[in-house]
Amino acid sequence: MESLDGPLGSDRAAALGEAFRRIGLDDDVDSWVASELGEDIPQLTRYRFLSGLWPKMIDSWRQRIAAEPAAQRLLAAGASRDDLAQLARAVAYDTVFALLYYLEDDGRDDCDDLPFWSLVETTGNLEPTGRRVAGLFEDLLILDPSGNEGIDLVEPLPGPWRTMEDPQHSRAGTSGPDLTSGESGT
Repeated sequence: MESLDGPLGSDRAAALGEAFRRIGLDDDVDSWVASELGEDIPQLTRYRFLSGLWPKMIDSWRQRIAAEPAAQRLLAAGASRDDLAQLARAVAYDTVFALLYYLEDDGRDDCDDLPFWSLVETTGNLEPTGRRVAGLFEDLLILDPSGNEGIDLVEPLPGPWRTMEDPQHSRAGTSGPDLTSGESGT
């Protein structure tokens, strides 16, 4: 583990801070740098990997949804484009999260004698640094570029049968109305 004290530590910290800013981190740079240097966690690599997932795999569904044949049929039948995009983003988020979790644990305790996998950090020349890139699923939500930590993926959109202000129909309170029977959920 590297110390932040002394000229080598402060030079490395400054270089890391600049690298974080170069790839788009504006807030909380110092804590990411401190974690990288103090805990020897490859935070720059983790940030670079995770920050690209939102625009490429989750938020891109806002624009791409109408190009999907199933979505075109639903739009033609009167579905809301915003609702379809939110559904696609929620499914994409869940898939990305599940994959990141699966990288850590495939749930098989009976295979300790079999090969496993690991995501490892490399240099720009693909030389392994010896550091494992782990726990990516833990920071996926905090890197939501909107700054809202994915709340729009778990909170219901306002609609004709519920509003965000109505605690009776929030996910924290009840399951909401049962749209198949016309009865309210409890």
